Amino acid sequence: MFSNPMVREIAVVLAIKLVFIYALWFAFFRGGETHIPVGEELGSALLFSGAPEPMRPQP
Repeated sequence: MFSNPMVREIAVVLAIKLVFIYALWFAFFRGGETHIPVGEELGSALLFSGAPEPMRPQP
């Protein structure tokens, strides 16, 4: 099957790319550790996450 050097090289490069893509997925996208807000949660998280408390009027 791998008697042709071109076929061997394509197979090796493909295997390396698959391992690299799996490593990237494992490092960044495996999930389960954090909750990603969706829909209304996302809007409120983006809009109000860093909003300061409103100042109260001084008497």
